[in-house]
Amino acid sequence: MTLALAASACLVVVVLSPWDTADEHATRGEHALAAKAYARAWDEEHAVAILYSWGQAARLSGDCTAAVDLYDRFTGEGVSPPTSYDTKALRAQWTQMLDNAAV
Repeated sequence: MTLALAASACLVVVVLSPWDTADEHATRGEHALAAKAYARAWDEEHAVAILYSWGQAARLSGDCTAAVDLYDRFTGEGVSPPTSYDTKALRAQWTQMLDNAAV
């Protein structure tokens, strides 16, 4: 088998996490799909940042009641940035997210 033939026979499958899937939907403007994927991501990962993104997706899909609830959860649980936000820029982004969610 030649190398070209072997390469064409390979299939690469990339499996995205629900969080990555949600972000992809949000990037494409598919906010209702993003909100559903963020719900799955929250169930799996419980990362506080998901609540903010989920709230954004809910708001942009027209579900303002869900968005307010999600923002409230985010501001309640996200008082301090997670340890992964260990740079000045990421801490500033976290502060901006809290400010946006509190409005």
